[in-house]
Amino acid sequence: MVTNAIEWHSAAQVDRISILVEDGIVTIEGTTDWDYQRKHVTKVVANIIGVKGIINNIKIANTPVPADIQKKIKAAFVRNASIDAEKINIKTEGHKVILSGVVKNWSEYEEAERSAWGTPGISVIENGLEFEDDLV
Repeated sequence: MVTNAIEWHSAAQVDRISILVEDGIVTIEGTTDWDYQRKHVTKVVANIIGVKGIINNIKIANTPVPADIQKKIKAAFVRNASIDAEKINIKTEGHKVILSGVVKNWSEYEEAERSAWGTPGISVIENGLEFEDDLV
């Protein structure tokens, strides 16, 4: 049932993941190309009757990191009206992106992270953004 659910309701490629079900606990391992695929697998499996817990060990496949990845993320921030790109700092370490700076609210926090995940080659995001109200 778990395999069928992932095949039918997920963008993840089933041939790139392995599934183990034991006493209602589903362990999923393998790779996907994007973070949204990794997260969606958990949502799909959680809706199956009898699933008591999920261990999602899916990793993001290491694709080549563009040389100008910081510029691409910054450009995505600038294009997004809900993000104040000037208040967010972007640092990269290989496939890892580190966000720091200040955002106005939770929506901007999430949108900044979502925009960074949309950049090819990212496998880890360390979101260190702080809220303006917390700094007062």
